[in-house]
Amino acid sequence: SFEIVSVEGYVQLYVRTWVKFRDLVEAAVYAQYPDAEITEVEDYTTNAPNEFPTPGYDLVGSEFKLTNKGVFSIRTYPEFEDKLSGELKDTMAALLESLSKLRPGEQLWVQIIVRPMEERAWLAMGMQVVRKLIGAKIKGKGPSMIRELLHLPLSLMEGTFLPVPGETKTKKDDPPTMMLHLSPGERIVVEGVQRKLTKKPFHTKIRWVYVARKEVFAKGRTFAMMKGTFGQFTILDQNGFAQYNKATTKTDYPWQLQKKFEYLTLFMIRTLTTRQNSILRAYRNRDMGIGAPPSVLNIEELATIYHFPVMQVKAPLVKKSETKRAEPPVSLPVMGRSVYASAPAGSELAQ
Repeated sequence: SFEIVSVEGYVQLYVRTWVKFRDLVEAAVYAQYPDAEITEVEDYTTNAPNEFPTPGYDLVGSEFKLTNKGVFSIRTYPEFEDKLSGELKDTMAALLESLSKLRPGEQLWVQIIVRPMEERAWLAMGMQVVRKLIGAKIKGKGPSMIRELLHLPLSLMEGTFLPVPGETKTKKDDPPTMMLHLSPGERIVVEGVQRKLTKKPFHTKIRWVYVARKEVFAKGRTFAMMKGTFGQFTILDQNGFAQYNKATTKTDYPWQLQKKFEYLTLFMIRTLTTRQNSILRAYRNRDMGIGAPPSVLNIEELATIYHFPVMQVKAPLVKKSETKRAEPPVSLPVMGRSVYASAPAGSELAQ
């Protein structure tokens, strides 16, 4: 689980993983960010109330899902690069800047849970979508023996042999695909799908929770911030992120209905409380199964929505490493090495 957390404007980035994968995660981070500082910490979610409603606090949260099939790509970091200057605009800059502006009494948590998935089935499904987009002639599988036996009596009754279901007749002059007749926009969609299929896919769950004291609670601002942050990755004719309403902690009904049906207010309160506790529990447990169905993102898309900020990000309250890491000298004596054995007899080092 890759997480971005702001506690009263103090921003930190977390990675939650199994103990057996800790060395692998640390090595991957240090390989790309030699000056990074990694420390083990307690779970920050314990600083929030355990259950809602609770006096003095309120909570909202939601999950994101893809607006189209998983084989279609979102906007990734190569498309955020300025073509003239070559400058790369950090895709996390807007989120980090917004998180830095949280006031005392506010907390905002964002988690991205990833889980490897079967690659062969994913690739086969993606290629079917590509063939459909380019209008390729898909040869159907041969009819099964059972289908032939069931079809034979009907053919005899008709006095002729009808084509077996599943067989398709094609003309010799038909082109194998409609690729030459695709518009420029349709070609880009096909290229985007094929580019996504070349990179390793993951089941992904994106969830966020906002907890604050009631006197500073700002639900509308938080929803707008999260919607805008993930809205920048949308490609209208391909894919993007949308809010999953069944996991969202809001129950807004028209005021006229609330006035006409008094029981509706009680129903809204119960529904809101249930959703608040459900999303809080799911966040703390890093649960993949609760809420929206997992989306499919490849490594390029995951790197776009979560990475360590680049130098251009000016968010002042993002936690930065206070010291730089350096390798020890090669000649540094280490217990058990031959440097001790080679010391002259009777010297202090030998003793």
